[in-house]
Amino acid sequence: PRKAIVEENGKKYVYTKLGEEYVLTAVTAGFTDGANVEILSGLQEGDIYYIASVAASEEKNDETR
Repeated sequence: PRKAIVEENGKKYVYTKLGEEYVLTAVTAGFTDGANVEILSGLQEGDIYYIASVAASEEKNDETR
């Protein structure tokens, strides 16, 4: 989904999880229909990515525990 893409300094990223931490992973985006974005590189089939608001929410919850 398009809402999974995070743009910073003209580059596109998605959140992935490395151990217990969410990290931004650089991706190359292709075609978009407005709701979905084709990922050309940066992720492999079967990789799990996270919507930015979910990753931020979970990180905040971890900090308050």
